[in-house]
Amino acid sequence: MRKYVLWVSLVIAAAISITSVQAQAQIRIVVNRDFVNLRLVPALGATVVGTANAGTTFTADARTADNAWLRISFGGSEAWISTVVITVLDGDAAALPVRDPRTIPFGGPDAPRAGFTDQTSDIVGRLTDTGVRIRTGPSVAYRELANAPRFTALPLLGRTADSQWVQVNFDGVLGWARAEFFEILGGRTIVELPVGGIVASSPPLEDTDQNDLFGILRLMRERLDFAQVALDRQRQVWTDAALGVAPPCGGYPARPSDFNIPPDLLRRYFTTLNPLINDFNEAAANIRAAIDLQIEICEEPGAATVLLSTPVVTGGLELVNDADVQVASLRRRLDELIPEIGPDDCVFEFAGRVDVLPAPPQSNIIQDEFDPDDLAIGYCFDASPINLGYLEFVREPSNYNVVLAISPLENPTDFIVSDSSGPSSSQTTITLADIEFPFEGRYLLVIAAEVPDGGVPDGQYAFVFLDVALARPSGQLLSFDENGNVVRNIVALQLADGTVTGGQVVDDTVAGSTATNVTAAAVNVYVDPNTASGIVGQLLPGQSAPVSGAVDGFVFIQLTASVGGWVEEQSVSVVSNQSVAADGSVACPGVFLTCNDLISCSEVQACVNAGSTLLDPNGNGIACDANEGNPPLGCTVAAPLP
Repeated sequence: MRKYVLWVSLVIAAAISITSVQAQAQIRIVVNRDFVNLRLVPALGATVVGTANAGTTFTADARTADNAWLRISFGGSEAWISTVVITVLDGDAAALPVRDPRTIPFGGPDAPRAGFTDQTSDIVGRLTDTGVRIRTGPSVAYRELANAPRFTALPLLGRTADSQWVQVNFDGVLGWARAEFFEILGGRTIVELPVGGIVASSPPLEDTDQNDLFGILRLMRERLDFAQVALDRQRQVWTDAALGVAPPCGGYPARPSDFNIPPDLLRRYFTTLNPLINDFNEAAANIRAAIDLQIEICEEPGAATVLLSTPVVTGGLELVNDADVQVASLRRRLDELIPEIGPDDCVFEFAGRVDVLPAPPQSNIIQDEFDPDDLAIGYCFDASPINLGYLEFVREPSNYNVVLAISPLENPTDFIVSDSSGPSSSQTTITLADIEFPFEGRYLLVIAAEVPDGGVPDGQYAFVFLDVALARPSGQLLSFDENGNVVRNIVALQLADGTVTGGQVVDDTVAGSTATNVTAAAVNVYVDPNTASGIVGQLLPGQSAPVSGAVDGFVFIQLTASVGGWVEEQSVSVVSNQSVAADGSVACPGVFLTCNDLISCSEVQACVNAGSTLLDPNGNGIACDANEGNPPLGCTVAAPLP
């Protein structure tokens, strides 16, 4: 009966798999040039699995998120082709599901065929003479989940249509391995397995890297969750046995296996990881021993009615109790070690330590201070050779030496630029200008303090990081007001050609606005606010982009994460979050709002006109200025009409 129920579930899973494949969107494409490379993963420089010439047609069934690559079948396996070298014959490429083997498991995020499972099978494959990699999909393009040791016997749950790959359950980890490495036991055959396999009970961990400390800790916690299932069942078995109920026979829980960590990772973080491994493996051994004791009893004649002796019951309870304590301790320690990493954070590893550092967006003003236990503070940011960095750092009167250094995140001692300053009784400003970045990637900014007499650093600091490849501030941007708040000064903008214009700063005057192409044609995006300066890209009709600055006749937009430039103001519609009256003019959002609630001088003037007395209390005609303790909009306002 158990076998029948298992095969019902497998058949249902196969039906779901086949249905999803049949319902999946597909398009027909044709190669439009000769000697086109077909790659293992969707990336330039990836392994080439074959080539195709002009006129070759394929069926594509998936795409990357940026629509730059399509997935096809080549030689019975997955391959990827660039959209630059193909023409779509039938269908809509944008309607294809996003499937990137480097990040998305086989089957997609909604029905992953890899991850974690408690399902098993009576079809078992044993590794013949070596270990095997368990992957998130049936191709070497998919990332590794685990490595099964040689001679391991694994339940098989599915296969590919060509039977080249099998889906396996390796200690609760559901993944895919090459079929050629397995010997099918018990006279069964691989064709009995359902095509497509089963759906995982939960997807694989995101961004799990066997060389990453936090990734391995998350994987250990997931494995602990599966061990908890077996432990809970054993607790019930031996609690019932203590009350005189014979252990049930059959349907035993999965036996949790030992947890292995790559030697290089263990060596780097031995102090942290070694105690965790020892406790995990000891807890797993206790759970396995409790299960084995149950199986041993069930193999005795009359097991269903036998009254267990006190030493046997006591032994089973002791194994469960010991595992309970170990699992609870492990879970608490893992929760303490695994941080919550937000979208604006990055992981920094150095000299056996791992920290989570903030990665604030460029142009944001960061205000912070040191404390006795944190005299070196790190930040991350992304940059590339097309960027020209500009860092301005300001601190209040201080009693400490400060050192600034920028280096690649992966090589923090290879300083690109650095500077320092000693204690001062007045505000101190340090500027790191014309910072060139050797490669595209993530960089580290370290701000370190040292008090000469060994005391505690006092006073706050602030900094802002800009890309000034196109324009830079021509004066000091930051300062502290009398209330200890950092303010941003309005200074002129120096363009890439050396000219200075306006009293505005990129990322200052119109931050939060968007520009939309309102013409019927593509709008050029220029290097400088000059149509003869060169084109860096185009804004398509109806396309919008964030605005971060303006000069006469041009606005600066961020076309992509790494490409920005200038568009002619007459070609776009710039919309901000400020209130708009029925006649299209800027309206006052509320006469009782303060400068903290308003985003432009137009709104300030509208509120003054509406009778607000909160914005220019000293009546000097400059509303929301620093002298009034407000954000430094510094708006020149006219008195309201009588």
